Amino acid sequence: MKIKILSRFLFTECMKSNNINDNNIEEKTDTFIISINNTDEKSYFNSEHENVKIMYFDDCDEDCKDDKQEFKTFTKEQAKELFEYIKENKDREVCLVHCSAGWSRSGAVGLFINDYLKQNHGEFKKENPVSFPSFKVYNLLREQRKKLNKEK
Repeated sequence: MKIKILSRFLFTECMKSNNINDNNIEEKTDTFIISINNTDEKSYFNSEHENVKIMYFDDCDEDCKDDKQEFKTFTKEQAKELFEYIKENKDREVCLVHCSAGWSRSGAVGLFINDYLKQNHGEFKKENPVSFPSFKVYNLLREQRKKLNKEK
């Protein structure tokens, strides 16, 4: 599977230049998308689809707030939900993962998918050179994988 990590800007440009939106995304049967958004953002897609998972969490290690905003971290429940989605889509040819900058949250999810599918780590890094994965996101996904594998 080809895994591509993108910033929100590059993801939006890619979707627009290929005329992909809520009305036709399900026609892309070879591709699945993980859209990671800050909690104060609106997703590119208006709703989830069979091949689109929309998530909201911020790039932080714990919930916190400042004068203007509350920040929400990635949770175990979200990790479980995301892992199930990844399992359901593991046979597709392409995975697009985006977050705001395209390196921490999306990098962690992309790396997890790469490792889960036992794909070449060097190829993943070559394809996604600016990926600096969030350890919190990556480790929560790994924990859910281990937990769900033990339950079987």
